Amino acid sequence: MTLPKVAKVAKLRQILNLHILNFTACYNPDVKIDGNGLSSIIMEALPDLQQVEIVRLAKDVLPGHYIELCVALGYSINHGDAVLASHQSKYKEATTQVLNDWNTKQIERNQIRSNLARKLKEAELGELGTKLSTGEYLQSEDGMSNQGAVPGDSEFIQQ
Repeated sequence: MTLPKVAKVAKLRQILNLHILNFTACYNPDVKIDGNGLSSIIMEALPDLQQVEIVRLAKDVLPGHYIELCVALGYSINHGDAVLASHQSKYKEATTQVLNDWNTKQIERNQIRSNLARKLKEAELGELGTKLSTGEYLQSEDGMSNQGAVPGDSEFIQQ
């Protein structure tokens, strides 16, 4: 019985992720591996935080979590309100600016993704932190990476 191409891609992606996670876990104590050998969060195996990720992440932050995110990122409520006012109460634009400002201030670039994922969790946005950590915000609408071929993409698997 031959698996359909989609199933082969999914299985290969799972196997590759397992190997990446095992390798990453040896060098990054922030990566947690569950009983199946799969990580709930894939951290620093991905490139530095990209602008496209910040824009897509900002779209997913609901207005009710904006101030909580600002506080989790180390900004005051007044600062968050001032940024929001400067964007005429457009939450997506204000969130993008706050995330960009935070990203620019970070000195430890090799831990930025895991640090932001933790901050998102503090703001009760853990599911967005997981999406960020697994590279989902790097994926375009068609599922292809904006960074080139990634394991699991059709470019990577030749049949």
